[in-house]
Amino acid sequence: MDKIIIGDQCTIPHYTFFVAGDSIVIGNNVVFGHGVELYTSDHDPDDPYFARRDAPIKIHDNVWIGSSAIILKGVTIGEGAVVAAGSVVTRDVEAFNIVGGNPAKLIRERGTRTFK
Repeated sequence: MDKIIIGDQCTIPHYTFFVAGDSIVIGNNVVFGHGVELYTSDHDPDDPYFARRDAPIKIHDNVWIGSSAIILKGVTIGEGAVVAAGSVVTRDVEAFNIVGGNPAKLIRERGTRTFK
């Protein structure tokens, strides 16, 4: 399997950073702001050799990720979700939710639940 899969009609600008120890799957019509970072790996702080831990990232269709947001390993971002600029996403984001902060938390649900 390819490590990074990018769907159709995505916007991924300069200074986007991928660390793909595991897969990164990006759906269709996904928009990244500048400086977005995705990390599929971290290290076990309790292991004497800081063993690497990998888990995939999946971003569904019609997602907007604001500038300088960080998406960490094992996260799935549901369809139509919005991640506010500068957020650190450590857990899954439900479809059509807007999240923000460090760690990212629910701000509110989007009014639009379908796309035409």
